[in-house]
Amino acid sequence: MKRSEWADEWWQRSARDLEAAKSLKDNGFWEACVFTCQQAAEKALKALWTDKRSDNPPRTHRVGELAQRLGAPMELVKAGNALFGDYETSRYPVGGSDVPTAPYTSEDAEDRVSKTEQIIAWTEAQWEVGDDTERTA
Repeated sequence: MKRSEWADEWWQRSARDLEAAKSLKDNGFWEACVFTCQQAAEKALKALWTDKRSDNPPRTHRVGELAQRLGAPMELVKAGNALFGDYETSRYPVGGSDVPTAPYTSEDAEDRVSKTEQIIAWTEAQWEVGDDTERTA
């Protein structure tokens, strides 16, 4: 099944976010990396949602919930839940710390990139296993 134009726009933004996350990781901006990973995974799942469900995706940032509702394996749902856990933590100071980077390390960033890549790969595979009919926006 070919992605619709609307889904493809979500998909392209997801791909760019993943590339940005990798660059942020490589340059030591770990808190920004984990946040951008969450965004990349969310957008990939919303791309799939628009084609599978034929409507606008839910207004949520809960990556694990989106993955579950789309039928992703439990391993990916858990990865999505981990990414969602970073949604706010990566952007705001932790209590008692005035630096938002305090809870994140290079290992955390590498882990989130890996989780995001897994979610994106699964999402992409859903188009490959779909039927051969083409959809239009």
